[in-house]
Amino acid sequence: MDHLTESDVSELLQTSKVGEFYTPLELTSVEQCRVASLAMASQAMRTIHIYSHQLEDRVYNNRAFMEAITRLAISSKHAQIQILVRDTNPMVQHGHMIIETMRRLSTFIQMRKVCAQAMEYSQAFMIVDERALIYHKVATRYEGVAKFNAPMECRELLMHFHEVWLKSEPEPKLRRLHI
Repeated sequence: MDHLTESDVSELLQTSKVGEFYTPLELTSVEQCRVASLAMASQAMRTIHIYSHQLEDRVYNNRAFMEAITRLAISSKHAQIQILVRDTNPMVQHGHMIIETMRRLSTFIQMRKVCAQAMEYSQAFMIVDERALIYHKVATRYEGVAKFNAPMECRELLMHFHEVWLKSEPEPKLRRLHI
């Protein structure tokens, strides 16, 4: 799909359906990553798993994304949003919107700081409903791939996610201070 323009990719990202679109879409810009993340999160029916270095502001810290995960969280008592973050300092310092959303919906949205054993893991990903995937081979770069139907790859990444999740702890800096 090398012949697609950036606007072609953006349109496909916005119109593709989780579980139905089979052609991987190459992501080459922060805008495409933002559009892909929003498109997938907006379609989530059960779960979102995010493994990120800093939960990048330019992708995840916007009203539309927060509305999508809030909608999922309140849509079902079985909804689950789990986020693993390597470095929470930028989120705390810059007031990431996810912090207050997570505090309000703590039953459904949980975040942990990546355990010391997994700090060298260089990839980042978002998985929706164990089927759709945004994957970055290098977490600090916006180049990646969006796959709207990749259950086998999601399963493999989720095994790693859950292994790290169990070893990781909630970040004290993200808790509400009761004064």
